[in-house]
Amino acid sequence: MKTVKSFIILLFLISTLANNLVAQDHNKSKSALELGIDFARFNRNWVYMPTLHPNNGHEYAFDFIPSIFVKLPKDRFSLRLKYEYLATNYSSHSMSFDASQALEGRLKEHRLLFGFERNLINKKISIYYLSDIGLSLSNFNGKYVQSNITNSPPTPEYFKIDQFTLFLQPGVGFKYKLSNRLAIKIESAVFIGKGFEKPNKGYILPNSRFTPRPISAFGLSYKFNWYYSFLDLDI
Repeated sequence: MKTVKSFIILLFLISTLANNLVAQDHNKSKSALELGIDFARFNRNWVYMPTLHPNNGHEYAFDFIPSIFVKLPKDRFSLRLKYEYLATNYSSHSMSFDASQALEGRLKEHRLLFGFERNLINKKISIYYLSDIGLSLSNFNGKYVQSNITNSPPTPEYFKIDQFTLFLQPGVGFKYKLSNRLAIKIESAVFIGKGFEKPNKGYILPNSRFTPRPISAFGLSYKFNWYYSFLDLDI
């Protein structure tokens, strides 16, 4: 709840500032700033061992933690900056006739993305492709248990993994204009990352990541028109 409130307050402050950026000079240039919030994402789970079932038995899962983004649109192109936060509980288990494994933990990840998008169709319904590069910081705490019928009762192995990942995220997007300023949009992308972490069991938090994101963003955006001037002097 605190995260949601922080996003809403930040979005309000930025929008208020952008809406009041009006220069007083007669030599003005018109520009635009688009602010928005994503409410949900639908991603493939990627933190699980090869011999275990995906997180809680589901290969894909919804994420309802909001994220914020800023765009600078210009003709068919837009520069984009986005911040995402993810927090997920993991519980994966596997059992055979002679052995069992279990992995439980909580993953927190901060992502900062920067990129561009280009409109292919720009009407009431817009279609565009996008490409982002970014950095993610991950923290994964939990325990791993492995046992077989010949062993005494297993002792949990606790782990704490910190990792940062460089990634590329290409995708496509669709936008429906509710008005000249307000729009609803949805994006689909693929997360391709290379991680760097402290020594640990590499199969718990893999360094190489290829994560399909059928819904990488779903939310609303609002466009502000503002003016800037290079000269404030009357000649």
